[in-house]
Amino acid sequence: MLRRRVGMILVGLGTALLVSAGVGSVISDTDEQTVSAGAAASDVTTTLPSDTTSTQAEPTTTEPTETTTTVATTTSQPTTTTTIPPTTTTTLAPDAAIAAFVGEFAAAIAAEDTDWLLDHLHSAMILGYGEDVCRNFINVEILELTQYTLTGSVVGPVSKTLTTGIGDVTVSGIYSAETSFVFQGSQFDAKADFVLGDPITWLAICR
Repeated sequence: MLRRRVGMILVGLGTALLVSAGVGSVISDTDEQTVSAGAAASDVTTTLPSDTTSTQAEPTTTEPTETTTTVATTTSQPTTTTTIPPTTTTTLAPDAAIAAFVGEFAAAIAAEDTDWLLDHLHSAMILGYGEDVCRNFINVEILELTQYTLTGSVVGPVSKTLTTGIGDVTVSGIYSAETSFVFQGSQFDAKADFVLGDPITWLAICR
């Protein structure tokens, strides 16, 4: 009976020891897990996100470039066109032109204008007789004429061959006119020859 109790007590102690050992083991394992967990926790570096500064790029506003448009101002001066009327040249009929020349011829005689009379003597006469002979002819004979007028019609043009001091010369464009004049107190009617040109000239034999 006593042995049985002792045995039961021992069994109870053994059981208690086993339980205690198991609990200790459990506790020990738990502690190790806790320590391991703690160590693990301490090994874990938690990186908190740093303060992120969001630098937002300020929008770049590009101011439009001022465009200066230079408008060339062209001032058009009004063009004034002056139209000059054409020069009207009055061409007289041959008879009228010869009549006008006879009037100038008579005026030059009255004014004793030897130079004008020589300048209007046809060049063929001056060439054929020489300027000195023709000038003397004008001074001695032509300036003695008075009342020189046109009395009749003017006929022409015709060509004539005239004899000069150096030979015969043919002159074209000759108009013959009936004239009247007084020479040394006597009146004479004669036909005078004139060449229509620019200027009009007169024909005579210088002597």
